[in-house]
Amino acid sequence: MLVWTDLLRLRRAPNAALVWAGLAALPSLVALGGETDWVPVVHLVAAFVATDRLAAGLKAVSRSAAVRRLFGVSDGYLKRAHLVVPATGALVWGAVTLAFTPHVTWVHAWVSVVGAVAVVYRIATRPPLDYGVAAIDFGVMGPVPIGLLVQLSRGPLLLYLLGVLQLLL
Repeated sequence: MLVWTDLLRLRRAPNAALVWAGLAALPSLVALGGETDWVPVVHLVAAFVATDRLAAGLKAVSRSAAVRRLFGVSDGYLKRAHLVVPATGALVWGAVTLAFTPHVTWVHAWVSVVGAVAVVYRIATRPPLDYGVAAIDFGVMGPVPIGLLVQLSRGPLLLYLLGVLQLLL
């Protein structure tokens, strides 16, 4: 039932599926442009954006404790059920783009698919931001809330590290 609601959500908002399909050509266009070293990184970022468009149900469930209590099942079960559509979308997207994107091997595609799902999950399940964290003054631009920066980097930092891994592969 939960997977079905995610599929209905995609039918009500078709722009998510259009962006998902439109991003499939991006890594190939970068490869045709001559930037062959950056094709795996672009593949990873495009896979993340495409997968993120399919994760509206996961975000809605993760950010609302009232909705999680309403179903009467464990939080982990709800999050895993709402991860089916983004994970399947990422897997299909990775397989399709692997077929026609030069300079992307199956290892790059696998890192992109698994990494995109992991980053989407980390961003969607991020706890609410705590604005009461301590700020440190480095003397350049005023006080910087280090704890807030760490909270905001929960998903993007993983995406950055996976991009470095794609460059090294």
